[in-house]
Amino acid sequence: MTTQYSKPKMNKVEQNPLSELAALRLAISPDGEDFEVACQLRFSTGEVSVSGREYTVGISEARLQLGLEGCETALGCDYGNSELAIVEEEKSVTTQAGASGAVGGALSKDGIAIPSVAANAETGKVYNYTISGRKTLLPMTALPGNAWRIKVASTKPGEQPVLDGTAIDGERLCRLLRKEGGNRLSLAAELQVRRSKITVTPAKGNKVGKLFNLTRNKDAVVAKILEKVIRREASTIPQGEKENAVVAARTELTEE
Repeated sequence: MTTQYSKPKMNKVEQNPLSELAALRLAISPDGEDFEVACQLRFSTGEVSVSGREYTVGISEARLQLGLEGCETALGCDYGNSELAIVEEEKSVTTQAGASGAVGGALSKDGIAIPSVAANAETGKVYNYTISGRKTLLPMTALPGNAWRIKVASTKPGEQPVLDGTAIDGERLCRLLRKEGGNRLSLAAELQVRRSKITVTPAKGNKVGKLFNLTRNKDAVVAKILEKVIRREASTIPQGEKENAVVAARTELTEE
């Protein structure tokens, strides 16, 4: 006989005060005795007017933090697990007839002696050594402590691309297990953004000669954006960073 699991009755409270820049939605559903948490997280850019000039604002990096009560996340089920880099090493020796030349010094790689000259007059061998690494850079990466970092990877040093698109579109964020003895399940998700990760650039149409106003007005633009954020310090932000971070969106699900 198949056991039927009913969907838990949840009270939901959503706050998306910066909906022009970011919007967060969560849904929870039973999966056997466990629960699946689906998430939709989208980003965009917006325009703000300060001192008669238009500026384009966006977010370059954010953190999604979960707070759990009466439950815990299941192992191996988090969205955005980023594995450590895979490094591949290969050494080959090719024999060549009539090779000439003298061997110079030697390089050492993990205890492997590699001649510094390609050809050896005595042995007629050519040494080839290759080391390569690869790693997939995800835009949304799972972190320790029931958190995720959202950041667009760039191959250009110093470049800070703005988040403009969907980070996760209704897919499973994580799976929850009830704690033994837990009375009810509660989940709170916060989208946390550091002030330094709010980008400000002159909007198209501003004259190039007025770009010097960007530095002077950036603080005013950011302050205008922060007027809309949730007026509450994120309890999960480390003490030393609270003054630099804000809660841009929050969703709370509490079992009735």
